[in-house]
Amino acid sequence: MNQPHDPLHSSDPHRAHLNAIMEALLQVTTPQQVAEVVVEHALTALQASASTLYLLHEDHLENLQYRGDTSGLLEEDFREVPLTAQIPATAVLRTGETLILTAAELLEQYPDSLLLKTHPQAGLVLLPLRSQDETIGVLGLVFEHALPENPVDIQFMNHLAFHCAQALERTWLIRRLQSSEERFRSLLEATTTMVWTRDGEGRFVQEQPSWEAFTGQPWEEYQGRGWQNAIHPEDRETARENFLKGIEGKIPYQNGYRLRQHDGSYRWMQVHAVPVLGEDGQVKEWMGFHRDITEEREASQAALDSEARLFGIISTVSDAVITTDASRRVLVFNHAAERMFGLSAREATGESLDRFIPQRFRRTHAHHMEAFGQTGVTSRSMHSTRSALPALRADGTEFLVEATISQVVVGGERLFTAVVRDVTEQIRVEGLLRESEERFRATFSQAAVGIAHVGLSGEWLTVNQRLCDIVGYSNTELMGLTFQDITHPEDLDKDLHLLNLLVSGRIQTYDMQKRYIRKDGTLVWVNLTVSLVRTPEGDPHYFISVIEDISSMKDTELQLVQARDELEARVEVRTAELQTLSEQLSERVQELEVRNQETRLLGEMSEMLQACLNLEEAQEVVAQHASLLMPHLKGALFSFGASRNVLEEMVQWHGESSSSTVFTPHECWGLRRGKAFLSEPRGRGLRCSHVHDNGAALCVPLLAQGETVGLLHLSGPAEMFTSRKQRLAQTIAETVALAIVNLRLRETLRMQSIRDPLTGLFNRRYLEETFTREARRAQRHQHSIGMVMLDVDHFKRFNDTYGHEAGDSLLADLGRVLQSSVRGEDVACRYGGEEFTLMLPGASLEQTVQRAEQVRQAISELQVSDRGQMLGGVTASLGVAAYPQHGDQLLSVLRAADFALYRAKQEGRNRVIPAG
Repeated sequence: MNQPHDPLHSSDPHRAHLNAIMEALLQVTTPQQVAEVVVEHALTALQASASTLYLLHEDHLENLQYRGDTSGLLEEDFREVPLTAQIPATAVLRTGETLILTAAELLEQYPDSLLLKTHPQAGLVLLPLRSQDETIGVLGLVFEHALPENPVDIQFMNHLAFHCAQALERTWLIRRLQSSEERFRSLLEATTTMVWTRDGEGRFVQEQPSWEAFTGQPWEEYQGRGWQNAIHPEDRETARENFLKGIEGKIPYQNGYRLRQHDGSYRWMQVHAVPVLGEDGQVKEWMGFHRDITEEREASQAALDSEARLFGIISTVSDAVITTDASRRVLVFNHAAERMFGLSAREATGESLDRFIPQRFRRTHAHHMEAFGQTGVTSRSMHSTRSALPALRADGTEFLVEATISQVVVGGERLFTAVVRDVTEQIRVEGLLRESEERFRATFSQAAVGIAHVGLSGEWLTVNQRLCDIVGYSNTELMGLTFQDITHPEDLDKDLHLLNLLVSGRIQTYDMQKRYIRKDGTLVWVNLTVSLVRTPEGDPHYFISVIEDISSMKDTELQLVQARDELEARVEVRTAELQTLSEQLSERVQELEVRNQETRLLGEMSEMLQACLNLEEAQEVVAQHASLLMPHLKGALFSFGASRNVLEEMVQWHGESSSSTVFTPHECWGLRRGKAFLSEPRGRGLRCSHVHDNGAALCVPLLAQGETVGLLHLSGPAEMFTSRKQRLAQTIAETVALAIVNLRLRETLRMQSIRDPLTGLFNRRYLEETFTREARRAQRHQHSIGMVMLDVDHFKRFNDTYGHEAGDSLLADLGRVLQSSVRGEDVACRYGGEEFTLMLPGASLEQTVQRAEQVRQAISELQVSDRGQMLGGVTASLGVAAYPQHGDQLLSVLRAADFALYRAKQEGRNRVIPAG
């Protein structure tokens, strides 16, 4: 018996297009990307003149993508379409059925349609995009010639609409999952749970701060498997056996034992560990956490069993496709159907569809298929919006599915195609998701601990009722206070110190026990855990504080751990789903491999650029990676000179570039337009005047934060500048521009942190850092360091007489005198107020005294002016000391110089006195 004819499978081009579409849709994450993929392939596969895709919103249709109209009229006027508009797309949205209109029918039913202006002789096919038995959008195809009547084309359009709707639904689920993950991570950062990772053999291979903080073991002791030494001797052997079973079996395991704390006491801990498998099926690492169960060990046993089950990874399958004739005999049974129903295609072909339907539903299903065949509707869902359909596997077990059925007449024979998805796991996961979201909403308002968002100045931004109960204030009263107002004075300094460490990035979170002053004046002890939320730019945004009554702290920790585990399990399920779908796609084409390589090189270049300390390093990184990303193109990187009137070549690769090494911005079309410009080969079109050879060249401005910082120039054969290569060049330029801006900003910030803005001299911080380095160098080479303390004589009287602005002018003039009086290796800094310090590496005490006298003489010759008025001269007193003669620490040397300065003041000022 011959294999029944399958229209879609007999068309290799359509099958290839469908495979390409499914592969591309797997990579997208936004509705806009879905629309671009579907519209592009629809035009190519069906030879359509134009294609568009609408997405349903509350009161309008949004045109996500339109291709085919060069005038832009349709795209502009149909960006947003009210649902009340009388156009074909809104008609499909209301009926949920496919609409096919010839040019004559379109003119008769929709005479005002803009489509008639751009395509007056074209027919129109509009397909509903359905998900969960609801129409969520419309896919439109315009045909200048005859409308498609070939069953292969019609079935391809139905498949295309189905996969488009599924991809749109997946992007929505991804956004919900990401939002849920972000909310969970914010709460997780505020906990003190001990979470750890080990390698595939169960060894610590990197430092675990939470483990070290709890056990007090140093890294040298607990690295490898040394962590087992912290287990109580009586529990160690049993714990080791359970641990090895999990390692050898590569399966999740649990353990329970007493663990030594840093103070020597033991606490009962419950351990959960899960293997993370690589693509080869081997364990890459173990992830786990310790939960303190000392207080509720016996009561939590049942809960631990339930938690262990959550770590299982639930298998999912892709959609099955089954085609039958009018007699409901199976003609097509794809690989996914084989896996789903446990039956090979050879065994299923020719069988009745009833074999896959439970006995009690067969008559109803046959009646529905017969009625569907008589309606003329091309496709519809077989399940309701609230429930799925039961299906029957070959072994007799039932499971739930969602199915969409379509029909087409081929050679006078009516064929039915059902797309079936096993939703057993989906229904379970959606229930868990709803449960998690409800738990998250309840966490803040009904948690057994106080939770608050706190501003950077200490003001309460949001607080929950539990916190109000703890401190005895109402929500309104508390919002008018700061945490400093209700913190016990003896605890405030420690709290503020930890906050400063958190903001500076030296710690990620902290917790402490402190006292709050309740409204009635009584004290309440709480355990405070604080983490910092930063903006996407990395700036501090606000604090998350968890305030626990000491007596209920353990219960709250348990709730947070459970919430985290459940969300991690959902993430693993979603990850497994994506991996399963990826495995079912056809082999990737060579272009995808090239793009993966480009993505890797771009990521590597971005990472190395972030690690660069200066522009010279960044130039080498760009040249190295750009030569690999563009192996057949010459390239060069240009930056603005100091005057910003010309651009100069910074670095080149693959030989001399086609551009002048120095040119002005108006010579480049790319810089003048503010976007990439391709210079055609000479004689074919516009060219940048700084390009001197006859070939093609691409100029891409380096733009970052609204500023043009340079130019990326590429040259080579014209055929090498494909659209993809131009987009790649744009990505390289954006990455390089951002790196250059960051390097300049970093240098600016560094100079601001070590320079006094008034005098231009170094500040005290730079002096302290530099002295430490110079002191080590002095010890190695056995030489001394001269130190001068300088104070302006009668500065207060000068300020009182002429005003603070005149005083600032004096200090600025004095800064210029000191800068001109020191060598390149010397350090002149403003120590504070009118006090200045000079550090002279390699100078003896006698040499330092001579240099100080020269400085004193220069100051005495200084004539101060302010706003054109001459204010006269000033004098200064100087004290001199030397390292290590007067001390081996900066403080001791400065103290000696300061005593000498004091003597100079006492002995009449305007003199230099060395330390005794």
